Amino acid sequence: MITLTIDGKPVQVDQGSTVLDACRKVGIYVPTFCWDERLDSIGACRICLVEIEKMPKLQVACITPAVEGMIVSTQSAKAYGGRQSIMELMLANHPLDCPTCDKGGECDLQDVAFLSRQDSSPMAEPKRRFFTSPESTFDEKQIGPLIYLTMNRCIVCFKCVRFTSEIACEGDLGAFERGGHTQIAAGIGEAVKNEFSGNIVEICPVGALTSKPFRYKVRTWLTQKKASVCNYCADGCNLTLWTANNKIFRATSRRNDAVDEGWICDKGRFGVDIVNHPKRITSPLLEKSGQKLEITWEEAYEFASKSLKSIKEKHCSNSVAAIGSAHCSNEDNYLLQKFFRSVIGTNHIDHRVFYKNPLPASNSICAMQNSIEDLEKTGLIFVLGCDLTVEHPILGLRIKKAVTKLGQKLIVANNRGTKIGKFASQEIVYKFSSEVAFLNAVAHQLLQSGLVDKNKLRVPSEFESWLKEFSSQRTADDCSISASEIEAFAQAIGRAQSCIILLGRDVITHPYHKDVLQAAQNLAYLAGLFEKEFSGLNLLWEYSNSCGAQDMGVLPDRLPGLIPLSDSAYRAKLERAWNCKLPEKSGYNVKQILEAIDRGEIKALYVMQEDLIANFPDQGFVRKVLPKLEFLLVQTILPSEMTKIAHLVLPGASFAEKEGTYTSDEGRVQKTQAAFKPLGNSKPDWQILRELSLWMQGPFVHYSSQEISEEIANLVPAYSGKQSNKLSLTGERILSNGQPNVGDYQLKRVDFQPLQPNKEYPFHLLTGNLVSHSGTLSSWSASLRAVAKEVFCEISVSDSDQLQINNDDWVEIESAQGKLKLRARISDRLREGTVFVPINFPEAPVNSLLDKDSLVDTVKINKIID
Repeated sequence: MITLTIDGKPVQVDQGSTVLDACRKVGIYVPTFCWDERLDSIGACRICLVEIEKMPKLQVACITPAVEGMIVSTQSAKAYGGRQSIMELMLANHPLDCPTCDKGGECDLQDVAFLSRQDSSPMAEPKRRFFTSPESTFDEKQIGPLIYLTMNRCIVCFKCVRFTSEIACEGDLGAFERGGHTQIAAGIGEAVKNEFSGNIVEICPVGALTSKPFRYKVRTWLTQKKASVCNYCADGCNLTLWTANNKIFRATSRRNDAVDEGWICDKGRFGVDIVNHPKRITSPLLEKSGQKLEITWEEAYEFASKSLKSIKEKHCSNSVAAIGSAHCSNEDNYLLQKFFRSVIGTNHIDHRVFYKNPLPASNSICAMQNSIEDLEKTGLIFVLGCDLTVEHPILGLRIKKAVTKLGQKLIVANNRGTKIGKFASQEIVYKFSSEVAFLNAVAHQLLQSGLVDKNKLRVPSEFESWLKEFSSQRTADDCSISASEIEAFAQAIGRAQSCIILLGRDVITHPYHKDVLQAAQNLAYLAGLFEKEFSGLNLLWEYSNSCGAQDMGVLPDRLPGLIPLSDSAYRAKLERAWNCKLPEKSGYNVKQILEAIDRGEIKALYVMQEDLIANFPDQGFVRKVLPKLEFLLVQTILPSEMTKIAHLVLPGASFAEKEGTYTSDEGRVQKTQAAFKPLGNSKPDWQILRELSLWMQGPFVHYSSQEISEEIANLVPAYSGKQSNKLSLTGERILSNGQPNVGDYQLKRVDFQPLQPNKEYPFHLLTGNLVSHSGTLSSWSASLRAVAKEVFCEISVSDSDQLQINNDDWVEIESAQGKLKLRARISDRLREGTVFVPINFPEAPVNSLLDKDSLVDTVKINKIID
């Protein structure tokens, strides 16, 4: 520790701390513009000048190391005068257009000027002006889809440039010229397009950078701020919602160092505009004579309760099914499964609408075994089957930090190139669906190289003998990679002191997902990861409350807490608490529910905040079977093809209009605050279920989301103590017990099943999200649509050459299920024989090409000639 004196106060700080760090530790205010503890300090703005004894000149506090015995004055006449001079120089060229500047009221320059009683500069020269165009009143220019730059206001702190280079690691913004002529700009003909661009607006200390969705809309002092959590991906990023008059004007970060460190992606920042979409459904709608008519809630509950009762009595409890949502809160999902198990009496409950054959739910694959912070402490990060930048942007950002600033090692393996791959020491792009062969080969190489500790780990001789089938040379051919790539990775994971494995969407949707997961567990066991600190195997779910929906029991074969239906003791506990008899037989998953509708077995379906037509991987089948229902109830916030065919539509509340908790992919339970009351006559989903249950004489007595949260904490073991009124705004992780015990784990053979070629449809169709979208929900965001406007078909370079297809050519992509007309995009990240189409655009539904019964989806491509 170092001891120094600041303004007469002794201060102790760690070696390597700066004078500014020491000032902040004891609460001594020193103004800053360019400093941010998350960025490297450069002393650009000079406003943090302090006087240090025995130093003849004033020193910049943010870059001056604290030294033992140093005596610092922040309030001496010399220090104060120095800062006054810096302010005068800044104000000499600043336009002082506070009345028209969006930053007014939250501007650091404005605040420091008021504190120092400066509102002008003695400089007499004309103010410097950066002209953009005669049409621009404020000399502003658009430097990205959602970002505007007004260079006249810039104080050249370089925060924005440093963020794009140090944190986002994109470098799509730079500083040009020198001195007073310095300009911040994207490269010539370029734009700021990185997926974190909104952060440069948030960290800008003045109004030089503004966002298109927020600028000139409202003054910040007229808004209210509410704590929330992003409703798109499962990273659980913390948001602050700025609202006025029942409208969200913007979302900003709410720093939580355990999760996001105060950075959020553009999806979470700008995608909140869906809440106030002009087409929001705000009243119950009843289908009558081919039209949707507005009705009262009493009429809606009466119609719904009579319909459900009639079908249940006429047929049976299992003639009714329910679909929950990975975007709804824990409280919403908990009450959904409670309603259908206790009031209706069925286990036909699921939420996994995006998957043909979902992985069987269990503790070992729900929440991450490691925390997000562990990524900075492990020695090796291995990402398999996951486009991290797209699926989990903030996890990707944390990994970039681990690699570029902390020296961690990253290895990426996927069936296509990914953006995060450029930060990897090794990127392996294997043949589609060859993951099992690849993982088995690495396991074999570990054993062959003597990197497995057989004194601690049990490796049956028959298992080791079987693995010899996966020699690196033979498997290299199966995976279309080199043997040296397999051997290099085996050396890396075998010698790593710690390693975190991350498995993503391509594993979850894999035709042999259970085999891939088992092969990955075998590899993790042989590498000793089950007992190493900062190590583990982690499956990353896609959506904001995917983990929570599973934990709440929105599954056909699991009760809340992921406890099996067969657990008679726990089932009895719920029966006592809910005062009912629970069904014992496992129910149907989403695919099985749809098939049962087709057979005439299921007559009624309740869908909460999900869109089966847009999202289930066989749109044709969904469109075929849903009209067979006697009763379809859709509870949602926005119109869709589902609401068109529903008998009854109930207006749920958006995530911003209700309190609740969400469980992120690392198992962090976080609470949200209601930013305002539900729009129009809409209601929180849990409240709709409670009130409907009363119409059906159900045992529901919950009067608030908080009461439901308390019941969850009392009945779900993993959530004990996690009721919302006891959670801090940074949340609390569920202690996962899913990591296999080293002593109990048994290695299992996983045979590789190569895919057979399809001559008629020779291309494997890959699907997934775009970086600026999440499912089809984000397609309602005007801001995100401005970033990614239309769907496309991504084709490999070699295939485009063979088919004579160029960028932006129209192509027809056809499967046995249907066809789409799309623009071609040539990509060097795809392997030959694969094409990629995003899932985010309902107007070009890629799920219309998919077949629920096929292991993989294949297509053919034809160039459209005008």
